[in-house]
Amino acid sequence: MRSWQDNEGWGVIDCSETPGGCWAHFSVVAVAGYKALAPGQDVALDWEPAQQDGYSYRAVRTWPADRPPVVDRVDPPRAQQACSSTLTITHNEPVPAVLPRAPLPPAGSSLVDWITGSTQVGRTITAAIPRGYARYTTVVIPADDATKTLADAALVEVLQAHTPVQPWWLGYLDTGDADLVNPEAPRVAVYVGWPYVLLEGGPEQALTARRNAASTPWHSALPELVFPRDRSWLVSTLWDDDWRCIGGPAALVDSLLLRPELKTRVVTPDENATPPGHTAN
Repeated sequence: MRSWQDNEGWGVIDCSETPGGCWAHFSVVAVAGYKALAPGQDVALDWEPAQQDGYSYRAVRTWPADRPPVVDRVDPPRAQQACSSTLTITHNEPVPAVLPRAPLPPAGSSLVDWITGSTQVGRTITAAIPRGYARYTTVVIPADDATKTLADAALVEVLQAHTPVQPWWLGYLDTGDADLVNPEAPRVAVYVGWPYVLLEGGPEQALTARRNAASTPWHSALPELVFPRDRSWLVSTLWDDDWRCIGGPAALVDSLLLRPELKTRVVTPDENATPPGHTAN
């Protein structure tokens, strides 16, 4: 482990197969409890080619070399070694799949516990997005339905442009009225026990799977929770808020700021994330 920025939640791994260094985010650290590594520590990793904050490689999983990784999702068995390559299988149109049955609130799922365990009730953006991302922003949901559709498409376009091809997790908040896409699917608990239906899909499903957008408080087709498998960014729309909270790489946030369809405001983890003129519920 070359370095680890504990206050920012990322580090750089040196490996013969990743010349120049491999970027690693805290969310891919396969350990129990607090997800962090230490400079000089021997680690094992799975990686992928990706441009991330000046590095040409990004870890998709890493763990201390002296112990097996803690598995927090269903993966095929992999042999532990100092360095290994990862084969990414690309699906042009990922088919949504129901998450294997998870207990009802207040229990959660390993796929979302990294969110619940690293957020806290409040008015900062860390009420929705864990610390550790390079930058944070809010995006206001337009009041007009036509404008909202354009804004949703612009947001997904930027997210897709900054994400290597991989499945996305789509979380639909069960408000009692909202279209859940698959209402028979088991719920998982996120944040303070809010029930979500969690489906696997991609950019197209994020924009089209919800057919009755008018049944949501936001009249939006987008899920209330969206993140890719590698967790390199997270979009969350909390119950009753008319804005989205986003954490991710600096380049992604910079691209959001350039889109005229999006009313984007950069915030720090410690400031009130409520957009001016809006009310936090």
